[in-house]
This record gives sequence, C-alpha cells and structure tokens, in this order.
Amino acid sequence: MEIGRDLAVRVEQVVWQHPGAVTTVSAGDQLSIYTFPGYVEIDGQRSPARAQGALRMEVGQRYAVALTDDITDGAQVLTLLNTFLLEADAIRLPDSPALSQAQVAAELEDLSTDSGNTGPEKGESLLQRVERAGQPR
Repeated sequence: MEIGRDLAVRVEQVVWQHPGAVTTVSAGDQLSIYTFPGYVEIDGQRSPARAQGALRMEVGQRYAVALTDDITDGAQVLTLLNTFLLEADAIRLPDSPALSQAQVAAELEDLSTDSGNTGPEKGESLLQRVERAGQPR
C-alpha cells in the first residue's frame, strides 16, 4: 500500500513567481508540502518511496520546487508539481545540464508572457486552468 507524506519546509529563496499568482510565497515562509507516494507498506513494514524518476526530499538537502495554485477541498492551496536538486545554486533539471537560478527565472518569465492568459485565477483548480489555457482564443 502506498502512503502519502507531509513535509514541513522553509522557503530560502523564491526563484520566480507568476506575476498573477493567487497564493504567493516569500523567503522565510514555512510550507507544508504533500508528496505521494511518500512510503510503501508491505507486510506491516514501511519503507521510503517516490514516484519513478522523481526525487525524494530528505532532511538537510536543498531543493528547488515547482508549485502551482490549485483548489483542494474548496481551499486555495499550492500544489507540488516537481522537485529538482539544487547544486551550488544551480537547478538540475532532468536529462539536462544544471541551469542557474537566473536562467530558470528568465525562461519561466518568457513562458508566462508568451502563453497568453494562462496564469492562475482565484477559485480555479489546476485542472480548470489547464482546460482554460487549452481553449482556442
């Protein structure tokens, strides 16, 4: 059986934030991040787990995380999209060389302005946002 995992994390730095973010994050914020699977239990023995190809966050390590506005149980929340290893202030993306935080921020900024009206809206779930963004204009 797979079991979720709640993590308490402290934000050291915000690399980039969508200008229209509903739920904002600042350095020093404390966040609770839910990951699934966090553990797998077989015959009463619980072992650490992670999705295939995903990183498992561990105490004492530094990570860059991609979060997005979402709705859960009627509340506006941040949902974890992905986790990346932070190495010497560079972000290691899967199957690519590490990028500086400034490079990642610039690419995300370009995507947010090139994509039209794809930013979050208050009260809108991630699924609703994806559906809206995919509608012809």
